[in-house]
Amino acid sequence: MIVEFEEVYSGYGNTVVHKGISFKVESSQIVAIVGGSGAGKTTLLRLILGLLKPLKGEVRLFGKSIKNLSEEELQKLRDRMGVVFQFSALFGSMTVLENVMYPVIKKRKLDRSIVEMNACFKLSVCGLKPEDFYKYPQELSGGMKKKTALARALSLDPELLILDEPTSGLDPISAEEFDNLIKTVRDTFGTTVIMVTHDLPSLRICDKVLALREGKIVFDGKPQELFESEDPWIKELVKTSRGKCIL
Repeated sequence: MIVEFEEVYSGYGNTVVHKGISFKVESSQIVAIVGGSGAGKTTLLRLILGLLKPLKGEVRLFGKSIKNLSEEELQKLRDRMGVVFQFSALFGSMTVLENVMYPVIKKRKLDRSIVEMNACFKLSVCGLKPEDFYKYPQELSGGMKKKTALARALSLDPELLILDEPTSGLDPISAEEFDNLIKTVRDTFGTTVIMVTHDLPSLRICDKVLALREGKIVFDGKPQELFESEDPWIKELVKTSRGKCIL
């Protein structure tokens, strides 16, 4: 099991965010986390990244409880993950190629030619052309920035890929292309994927959806099963024109 939450309560100070949530993410699954503003999606990612520990309950990453782990031990778990941030977070002073090489240079003692070859391969897998490798982020379209960020997240061959609003800001064609790319990455490398998204058509590529509302998980199942849910928020969600795109 890649991620396990067992009756997890979390929060900041006197504010409780999650109220006894439990779920599992299995190897090679694509799992989407959905919910309204303030539902606790970002806090959930912080727990998965080991940046926050639960107030109560158990969070297990790769089979290990994070409760009593040191920061060094937590970092070793984080090194098995790749993250794509909502706004890509590329280094503006580095080329596309240098951005993807950077994590490997920082973490591995490898010959530069091998690091560059790895970066070129990951960029190619993510749909970028060789003529794009030497451009700077400010020269890229939104879709190209997302692809570069994905290639960088894959540079160290993570077992778990975490994406925060991966299609945010993309036009419908680019968003669908990026969704298909995520599925290709999973199918090619066997990578487990967890993504927070508001883009309902993206749920079509998912094996499982977790819906958060008022600190609880109100749905844990296949995307198509959302239409059978009796939860009021989910019923409103699937009634929308975008909700119908899930099928």
